[in-house]
Amino acid sequence: MMMRQTFIAFIFIVLLSACKEKVVQHLTPAQMQSLMLDIQLAESLSMSLHPDSNHRSSEKNMDSLAVFYHSIFLKHNISDTEFKASLYWYREHPELLDSIYTNMIPTLTQMGAKYE
Repeated sequence: MMMRQTFIAFIFIVLLSACKEKVVQHLTPAQMQSLMLDIQLAESLSMSLHPDSNHRSSEKNMDSLAVFYHSIFLKHNISDTEFKASLYWYREHPELLDSIYTNMIPTLTQMGAKYE
């Protein structure tokens, strides 16, 4: 009888712990905006780094882009996995991702004006 009560209590605890909502860790909007700004700049730069003129300017140099991404993740003190998890979370919350990109436009415009 005591064994049965212990077993039922154990099952109850397991079921309760399984029902808890998982806490999703993601970057704050400010962190994500800073990270995405660096990524946008890296992707733009990678399109200008081709060993010959036979490549179209819209092609990304994937070798340099991998190095850029690694440096960006180090700068922002995050891992590739954390970035992907945050990006997935923001894709599930498109209104927040849209506001991040909207807030990036003035900065990118200002940077572009410096080099015209």
